[in-house]
Amino acid sequence: MNASKRFALIVSAAAAAAATASSAHAAVVGIDFTSTANGGQSAMLPGDVAGVVPQGNWNSVGAGASASNLLTDGGLNSGASVTVGASPTWSVPYDETLGGDFKMMDGLLDPTSPTAPAVITLSGIIDDAVPGYQIYIYRDSDADDATRVGTYAISGATAGNQTVTGTGDPSNNDATPPFDYFLTDPDGPTETGNYIVLSGIVGSGFTLTATPTTGAVPRAPVNGIQIVGVAAVPEPASVGVLGLAAVGLLARRRLRSR
Repeated sequence: MNASKRFALIVSAAAAAAATASSAHAAVVGIDFTSTANGGQSAMLPGDVAGVVPQGNWNSVGAGASASNLLTDGGLNSGASVTVGASPTWSVPYDETLGGDFKMMDGLLDPTSPTAPAVITLSGIIDDAVPGYQIYIYRDSDADDATRVGTYAISGATAGNQTVTGTGDPSNNDATPPFDYFLTDPDGPTETGNYIVLSGIVGSGFTLTATPTTGAVPRAPVNGIQIVGVAAVPEPASVGVLGLAAVGLLARRRLRSR
């Protein structure tokens, strides 16, 4: 094999390795909303695994706060940031010693006025899903009132903006593992489930607005969210491999041109 072919193979292998490293990081970003009310909730630890899509490395943030360089389930930098608007908060409370699901679902953003929704804004997302990523919205509280209704709206995305209704104010108050997750189906019989799945979201950012609409004490709880189908920032090693290959290619071309 001549030098030209060997070099071409090296460049090709470097590009493939970098691409594999990037695609291998297609991942999940989990954000847990904490509270100090009604007994409070502890921040999630890296080893706390929770969610319908089980993951560790949850990012904990409270109302009126923000966080950047959110971690993926694999502990990598997603490049994404979150800002949470001012909102009342609450805790169910669950026994956090029962596991990560109970801890994640313990604290919640708890808007109680139609004119003061909970607003969560994400930016810097590296969209790695086709045709878009999914958003899991967890909604659970310490009440069980079927007359309470809230809406959950995605806006600001390139595509996939949508609004769904969560009927009722779900309350499981599980006492023993495993935690019971119930899907909310806005068009079916399980509107009072404790999580919602929105699909086909495209773009580097979006805003989730949780608005309580009806009920004696309207509520639209948000315990946490998961963004499924994102990517991490490329690791320096993979970027370096491609950079070295590119430098080598340029050097070779200059030698040939002399």
